[in-house]
Amino acid sequence: MNKALQQAKAKFRGQKAKMTPGGFDNSNVPPGKYTCQIVQSEIKDMSDKDKSVHPKHYLRLVVTLGNCKGRSGFPFKVALDDVDGITSFVKNVRAVLGDVVPGRTLSSGEFEYDCASALDKAEDFAHKMIGEIVEVQVIDNKKGKPKDDGTPWQSWYINRGLGQDADGVKGQDKDEDHPDNQIPGLGGDAKPKTKNRVAVHK
Repeated sequence: MNKALQQAKAKFRGQKAKMTPGGFDNSNVPPGKYTCQIVQSEIKDMSDKDKSVHPKHYLRLVVTLGNCKGRSGFPFKVALDDVDGITSFVKNVRAVLGDVVPGRTLSSGEFEYDCASALDKAEDFAHKMIGEIVEVQVIDNKKGKPKDDGTPWQSWYINRGLGQDADGVKGQDKDEDHPDNQIPGLGGDAKPKTKNRVAVHK
């Protein structure tokens, strides 16, 4: 037995653990808003159906409140070698971490950023998102082929980072469900929390 395993054995000697039998629960959650924690966030190479490989932002969320507490959600893995994918990544970063992406707000209200600068800090941004508490919108995809069990595939969108509001949210214990027609811009247009971070500009 290797040394690290021996140390782990000694650490957990006499300790009991519990688990729920069965495999991963891939069933749908009721569409609506959920409070989640980002437990995984990283940039890694991933293959598409056509076998092409792209750098993508991988996220795993875990519901922290309500009847679905403990369930995992996986937002769409955006490709970072595509301008639309980079824009989606920047939207998520700003929603969760605040005004940390170098850029400027134009008179039109749009946020202008430099793609190369955003990519240069992408791994750092992704790492800093781990552990953050966020508000997420889950919707059923009513178009396209359903899953093998006949239920629709679901999309998980980050609406906003809860920042300092997270402490208050942790004291609640309910799911906030809303009909699909109340989704604010599918999570992309919600104003980001600054979370008392210093804004960065060009």
